Amino acid sequence: MAEEQKVSGGITVHSRTVLFTFTSGPEKVTYLYAAATYSGDFDGPAGETFVAVEHADGSQTHYGFGTFTGTAKGRPGTLLWKFKGIPGGGDMEIFDGSGEIKDLRGSISYRMQEGSSDVFTYDGSVA
Repeated sequence: MAEEQKVSGGITVHSRTVLFTFTSGPEKVTYLYAAATYSGDFDGPAGETFVAVEHADGSQTHYGFGTFTGTAKGRPGTLLWKFKGIPGGGDMEIFDGSGEIKDLRGSISYRMQEGSSDVFTYDGSVA
């Protein structure tokens, strides 16, 4: 098993595109695509396709998948992850990859920077 390494950095979201919206009972469901750039230990562009569910009480839950292509700790490749969160934060689980990072797996948390709607920080562990 590979040695666990800490990772951290920033995420800048460049765009969010609504692909489809519908209601299911009292809930509103929106299917979106977001384009972002990672910096820090992960460096490169990423895209995420996700569902944002707005619940009857006004809260939201996000579920989706992301793809990153760039470098992780200086090694090139592509990573795939799934995530679950709420507006402003959540958790990602890396489950696949290619290139020199094809075997990289781990869990990463992300949080929106205070006062921003487009800039996040991330940290976690990968092996």
